[in-house]
Amino acid sequence: MIAEVKTIYEVNARQVVECLRNAANSIEQGKCPFEIRGAVLVVAGRAREVDVYSWGELDNFSTLGVLERGKKHVHDVIG
Repeated sequence: MIAEVKTIYEVNARQVVECLRNAANSIEQGKCPFEIRGAVLVVAGRAREVDVYSWGELDNFSTLGVLERGKKHVHDVIG
C-alpha cells in the first residue's frame, strides 16, 4: 500500500517573518474569507517588551477593538 504524503506546514511557526510573509501573500491572493479593512500586529520581545503596529483604515479606537476581538477569538479557540 502506498500512502500520499501531504505537507502540513511549509514553515515552522517560530519563523515569524516567514509566517507574516505567507499571511501577506494569502491576503494578496484573495484567500481571506472577508474584505480586509486593516491589520494589527503585536510584537513580543524576549524581555516582555511589546509593540503594536496598525495598518489600513484603523484609528486608535478601531485598533483597540480589533485587539479585543482577537483576544476573544483566542479565548474561544482554547476553550
